[in-house]
Amino acid sequence: MRIAKVNAGHWKDGGSGPGFNKRYEFAGDLVDAGKVAISFLDADGHPFHKTLKTKQIKNLSKNDIKEGYLKEGSSENKADNRASQLVRFRDWPIGTPLFLYLGRNMVYRVGYIKGEYEFDWNGDFHGPESNYNHPHVREVEWADAPELFSRKKLPEDFQGWIKHQQTAIDYDVEPGSDAADFLALAFGIGRSLSGMGEAELRVLR
Repeated sequence: MRIAKVNAGHWKDGGSGPGFNKRYEFAGDLVDAGKVAISFLDADGHPFHKTLKTKQIKNLSKNDIKEGYLKEGSSENKADNRASQLVRFRDWPIGTPLFLYLGRNMVYRVGYIKGEYEFDWNGDFHGPESNYNHPHVREVEWADAPELFSRKKLPEDFQGWIKHQQTAIDYDVEPGSDAADFLALAFGIGRSLSGMGEAELRVLR
């Protein structure tokens, strides 16, 4: 079974103040909206603009996106990293379990991806009416619990994975492992299975 993680931003400070607080505000707004969103709109240039449509981005390969960043002046490593993460985020199957991570050793919430990728330039998380800069969006069914818990509560075999600095990253859980047992409890997989369609169930098998 594959699980996913998205960081709730990389606002940098010493553990307090507006940057630190903003990651909590962002995470809270994502949960309230039933969504997860990422940015990758680098200040030094990026290939995304308001005239692009979701379908166009869905048809781009990783190399297409990488080339777009390179043309805007990104380094080879940065362009490759951005393209890899965006394609990963875009292509996660519906039904994939998701961790929303705060980047301070805390998991804000867990849920399931329930919607296809959208490029939402003028939505809740990007545009003139938004407080954020995150136009790449997926719809998520967030669970009420568990919430706001330390990564140290997770099984050892993916504690290190979840604190990885990449914004969008995934992890394959072996059936019958401690990690799989944890997911069955923490995500309430047994409770949720009854409401899932066949395509979503296949992701969890």
